[in-house]
Amino acid sequence: MDAKTPAAPAAVEHRKRGGTGAEGLPPLLRRFPTIADLRKRARRRVPRFAFDFVDGGCGENEVRDSNRVAFDAIKLVARYGLGAGAVSTEIELFGRHYAAPIGIAPMGMGGLLWPKAERHLATAAQAMKVPYVLSTPASASIEEIAKIAPDVFWFQLYGSPGNDNAITFDLVRRAKEAGAHTLVVTIDTPVRAKRPQDWRNNLSVPFKPNLRTVIDVATSPLWALEMLRQGVPCPENFRAYAGT
Repeated sequence: MDAKTPAAPAAVEHRKRGGTGAEGLPPLLRRFPTIADLRKRARRRVPRFAFDFVDGGCGENEVRDSNRVAFDAIKLVARYGLGAGAVSTEIELFGRHYAAPIGIAPMGMGGLLWPKAERHLATAAQAMKVPYVLSTPASASIEEIAKIAPDVFWFQLYGSPGNDNAITFDLVRRAKEAGAHTLVVTIDTPVRAKRPQDWRNNLSVPFKPNLRTVIDVATSPLWALEMLRQGVPCPENFRAYAGT
């Protein structure tokens, strides 16, 4: 997807004009009208270890799946004939104005799914005026995302307790100086998370490919070509602390 032209505005304008079918929609929206369609395509296009890492959660995905069930249980009930006039989703959060009370959640190493994934998401969030939360172990740096999404940039902090939390405090400093509007502190990771899907895929740091991962890459040629062109992603926010 071209991050400079998010699909959502096109869909909104299509509905405003009274469109209900595929006529007038951009080709990308006709091919992938729902998130489920995009997820299905991503599963086919990228290696299994990369998809499972970004798509999966802890344990056997219990929390991820229960969150989805809870989200799907929220119903927007239309109230017709009341003459309410124009409806706005705009909201003020933590002293700043946004177009909607939702945003893009933090995701570690999104670039493993596709190069520059965080940059594309931040660009879309800036265009839509909704919060974009950059993860600490993202494959884009605090400073880079702050420039891409200056009006909607939030930062999610994972603590690094070593060396009297020196890295933690420096990450907070960098986020503040870069212009992050909100700090999202993650406190539920006292120990390393159990991620069976990554263990099954032999995904580790440093990465140690085996026959299965080689086959995964070989059967995902577009992903492999893009990785060769853009470079293998890494947790950019930790580059400054290598060897610390």
